[in-house]
Amino acid sequence: MVLILVLVLVALLLIVALAIVAASNSAGQSTTMVSEKYRVLNSAEGAENLALNDLESNPTEVNGAHFSGSINGVNYDSWVESNNLSNSGTATATDPGSGNTIVVPNNSAYIYGVAADQGGHTTYVEAIAGPAPPLALPPGAVNAGHDIQDISPMPIMQSDPLHQNNANLFANNNILVFGQPSTVQGATSAVGNDELTGAAGTYSNQSPVRFPLPVEVSLAANNAQLIAQGGSTYTGAQIAQNGTQQYNGNVYVNGNLAINSGTVTFAQGTYVYVNGNLCLSGNGQVVDANSSSSEFVVSGNVEVSGGAGYSASPGQNTLMLVLGSDAAQQPCDTNNTHAIDLTMSGTNPIGTIYAANGSVALMGGGYITGAVDAGQDVLLEGTGTGMQYDLAQADTTMNTGTLTYNSYFEH
Repeated sequence: MVLILVLVLVALLLIVALAIVAASNSAGQSTTMVSEKYRVLNSAEGAENLALNDLESNPTEVNGAHFSGSINGVNYDSWVESNNLSNSGTATATDPGSGNTIVVPNNSAYIYGVAADQGGHTTYVEAIAGPAPPLALPPGAVNAGHDIQDISPMPIMQSDPLHQNNANLFANNNILVFGQPSTVQGATSAVGNDELTGAAGTYSNQSPVRFPLPVEVSLAANNAQLIAQGGSTYTGAQIAQNGTQQYNGNVYVNGNLAINSGTVTFAQGTYVYVNGNLCLSGNGQVVDANSSSSEFVVSGNVEVSGGAGYSASPGQNTLMLVLGSDAAQQPCDTNNTHAIDLTMSGTNPIGTIYAANGSVALMGGGYITGAVDAGQDVLLEGTGTGMQYDLAQADTTMNTGTLTYNSYFEH
């Protein structure tokens, strides 16, 4: 009986041991399968992110752009199937997994990544991507990242009779008055000391307004450059030599653009990029006639002197983004020293002008409508009828070109 009992116990122990071994093998296989599943999923997700990065670096990427590679030993394929970022209407694409039709809205793109394990299981990661929200500039007529210097009595007027005293001024340091103060049909505010009386109030010791960060400005400039290069390319010398002429679509200007006669017009596009300085003198004129929300980017400095002029389409959200900084001497060979030196003449709408890394000096006897922003100082030196705030510029934004997922699907 003892022997029989021992045999029974040994048999039970063998059964338990076999069950443990079987469970261990099953768990090992399950772990291997889960690990393989996530390796494939990670590879497919990486492929989709690669397509997104490609679109960010090249917003005009062609439909069907394809890249391949391997992540963690799993091969992937990355596809920009339908790039509809620059189109106003919808587009369609075919889902590679199901064969269904995908509707691609305007100003978006359909991208996907695909990867497969050794057993043949395929994982798709698909998305509709679109631009991240654009950057808003500070509201109001004039904003300075440092000081507003009121050097001569230059009136800053409200936008219209229906919006009384809305031509606001703000300085993230001080508002300083040198001599007779300007008339401001709005509120004046400063983080430090505010010496300029505004019709809607005068406020010192305020919280600062937010300007776009340097990295955001850099992204916006790079985005504008890439899109402009996808259009027509000219040298600054070619445009100057051509004289009065209209250039349609997105335009990339390589080198300094110096105009001393004639009128150069940019129209029917969204982006103009000048890879150099913009120097307007004599009776030279540059007109940004692009409508809706458009950007005119200058990688260097801007000088408008004499009877020359820069103007934008009235009432449009046109942004001139200038990347140059203040220097001992303007690159346009004048005695001025600021990133933007605008000598006003005549009556010109300017949209929004923004010297991201320097100062803006408003001079001359002309009259401008729009908004002015500067990362450093704004100098009010006009001797004429001054400046009128354009309320439409409150909606002017700056596109960084970064993309985000609007919808996302894995299968």
